[in-house]
Amino acid sequence: MSDQEHRSRVQRVFHKSMRVVLEPLISAETEGIDMVGSNGDVRKVFPILCSYIADYPEQCLVTCTKYGTCPKCQAKAKDLQEPTPGERRTPSWTKSIILEAKRKMSESNNNVKVFHNHCMDHEVSGSVYEPFWAKFPLCNIHQAIMFYTNYIKVSSSTSSAGSRLS
Repeated sequence: MSDQEHRSRVQRVFHKSMRVVLEPLISAETEGIDMVGSNGDVRKVFPILCSYIADYPEQCLVTCTKYGTCPKCQAKAKDLQEPTPGERRTPSWTKSIILEAKRKMSESNNNVKVFHNHCMDHEVSGSVYEPFWAKFPLCNIHQAIMFYTNYIKVSSSTSSAGSRLS
């Protein structure tokens, strides 16, 4: 197995695992679930996947973004230094690239390289056939990702403030 195929399989296993773990949230997002509040009242809530804290490599993995590009916009790697942001990535845009790559792959006797190359030409990871977030109707994974370093800074400053108060 080549190094590329190994990395591709790891990415597919990650997305399949996340799909299994988060699958109960899909129906909860659309149909709602009953939750008991602190006062004992039962209310119907609609939990959504709205935040995902990750470092840059994991952001690329989660959003199916080609490494070296922006997981939030469609700018090519060579254009990232431009002062104006690229057009926003959306789940429907990413899924459309993957769907088109799947179509091209099936037309070429399931040649995986055709899938990979089409995705990579559009700055999408060429390894994932079905992102775990694809069936979440209200989730925009590209907006949901947050930088891990920002989370650490917030936690550190909160800890420091707590230490000063002691």
